[in-house]
Amino acid sequence: MSPRNRRILQLVGYLGALGLMAWAGKIVLSDDNREALDRLGEAGAPSIAGLVALAVGSLIANGLAFWLVIRPVRKIDALGVISVNAVATLLAYLPFKLSIVARATVHKARDGLPVVMTGAWMAATSATVLIGLGAAGVSAWLLGSIGWVFGLLTAVIAVTCIAATVWGGRFISGREGLHRLRALARAIRLSAITEKVMRTGAFRHAHDGAGMLASPIAMGGAVVARLADIALTSARFAIAAAAVGVSLDPAGAVALAIAYFVTGATSPVGMVGTREAAAVATASVFGLGGTGTEHEAFLLVALVVTAAELVTALGGAALGFVLLGPSAFRGKGLPPSEAAGEPDPNEAPSTPTPTIAADADRAGANEPDGR
Repeated sequence: MSPRNRRILQLVGYLGALGLMAWAGKIVLSDDNREALDRLGEAGAPSIAGLVALAVGSLIANGLAFWLVIRPVRKIDALGVISVNAVATLLAYLPFKLSIVARATVHKARDGLPVVMTGAWMAATSATVLIGLGAAGVSAWLLGSIGWVFGLLTAVIAVTCIAATVWGGRFISGREGLHRLRALARAIRLSAITEKVMRTGAFRHAHDGAGMLASPIAMGGAVVARLADIALTSARFAIAAAAVGVSLDPAGAVALAIAYFVTGATSPVGMVGTREAAAVATASVFGLGGTGTEHEAFLLVALVVTAAELVTALGGAALGFVLLGPSAFRGKGLPPSEAAGEPDPNEAPSTPTPTIAADADRAGANEPDGR
């Protein structure tokens, strides 16, 4: 599919999502939900303040996860990464994946990150999302309740997945990782192609992703931040459900939080309308809150969560723009001398420097090709 047709399809999808949002609003404001609306009106400032505070916590937790993942290969200040994340979160409400474009543009202009390295960063961060959400989701599904056993099982699953990820990252990172990749290429008779690719700057920047995955501190810290975000989002659903008067147990809140996050992160048409529909579908599939009109009341619950998040996103994006400054959005990268960061000596080795890569090239040339 051509880029033009893809943009048209995304625009059509976004308009459909807006229609979905309008449909949800019509249901929420119907007479069947009048009692829930009255309860929401009686909830008062404490519930609203709690929802906004938890949304702020989620915004910070997401930003910290991104910052932790990039640390092994590039030193960027945490406040800057959190600010970029705040701007990207607001743009995620729009189609065309503008949030990804904004991250790549700002980090190139402000921090000198090549676009390919930013792509590797996003991929490594996605691994922490899969681990965090997967561990919590599997635990909630297996146990059906939230307690100390849930926490223990979630920790065991997460630690196991982190260990496997770090092992995989270390297997392919650094000079030794290049040797292993070359050996694999020879084994599958693709060495001629891979040798050319591995000498390019784009490959070196992509290979930085292995250095991120190879760091137990980066992976472990980012997964903890993801689990904190799941807990905060679950609490937001619990507060909104209580304000509306819908029964929701902790395990149900976790299920809604995961569905809400995953849908927002993967939707190609933006977050508007899609997450609310996913929340209602999840409530229906898992039988949360009873049946009938109570399922429809979950539309109101999800809309309350979204409203608090949108207010937070607007404020966070405005503050982030001020902190970053207009120059961060001009798309001009820093000179290499300013962009180069020093790796943390306590972290796992990242992508080799050009000298190391050249050494690896020479070593690979002296090894038998195995054919």
